[in-house]
Amino acid sequence: MNSYLRRDFFQVEGYTSVFDARLFDFLLEMQSLAGITGSTAEIGVHHGRSFFLLARARRAGEQALAVDVFEDDAIYKDPLGLGRGVRFKQNCRRLGVTLADNEIYAGLSTTLDAAEIERRVGKVRFFSVDGGHRYDDVAYDMRLAAGALHPRGIVVADDFMNPQWPEVSLAIIDWLREKDNPLCPFLSSTSKLYLCDRRDKLFYRAHAKQFLTGGRHLVRDTDLFDDSYLFSRQGMRDRLRYFAKEQIALRLPRRQRGNPTTAPDLSPPAVTVPRRAA
Repeated sequence: MNSYLRRDFFQVEGYTSVFDARLFDFLLEMQSLAGITGSTAEIGVHHGRSFFLLARARRAGEQALAVDVFEDDAIYKDPLGLGRGVRFKQNCRRLGVTLADNEIYAGLSTTLDAAEIERRVGKVRFFSVDGGHRYDDVAYDMRLAAGALHPRGIVVADDFMNPQWPEVSLAIIDWLREKDNPLCPFLSSTSKLYLCDRRDKLFYRAHAKQFLTGGRHLVRDTDLFDDSYLFSRQGMRDRLRYFAKEQIALRLPRRQRGNPTTAPDLSPPAVTVPRRAA
């Protein structure tokens, strides 16, 4: 398992569950073993909780693109007055994650296009989408991710079927039903939808099922407009174990979680897997 998941994951503020984090880690490693190369990207980085999984998965020649406005708003107001950009850079330094200038895009994702992403980091093999939750923002981000995606890559959409954000689900479903859309779901958790090219669906589904059943998680078949995919939920044993870990991490002194009460220096942070059948 990625060493970041053993402790540091719980010390970075964010909303990604450890269950999805372990899925990220597994799928990224499986891609590398299968010879699927390319960069990683995330829209909506916040403090970096899930992004650091993508950054740590980089192999030689790969990069990780962080896209966020990196400013607080009414929802993400920091009680200490430090913006998300400050927190993110703090965590980069604390965790030893170095990013080049081209790997950080501070701005709205709607000001990006696929050509700019490719210019910065090349084709993306794993794209996490967790940006704006309004219909138009989600629709734009899904098209953007698909346009920048490696032919064998994965797009992960956050808050799918979350009743707090109904426009997210509506935008994703409408986008999936667009004519000639090559992507389809192969897996969903209680908060995220995992998509790939239809030609790779059985490949990713088989490996995801192997991981989920091995961990004694709930796994069921479901479908969306007759397009079948797996639905998964974390098993009770793991849920209790990681809840305990999270509580321990939250009780650490603030300075050990990388959250000082004064603003820091803002200088830049310094088994064989079978291939898809032809």
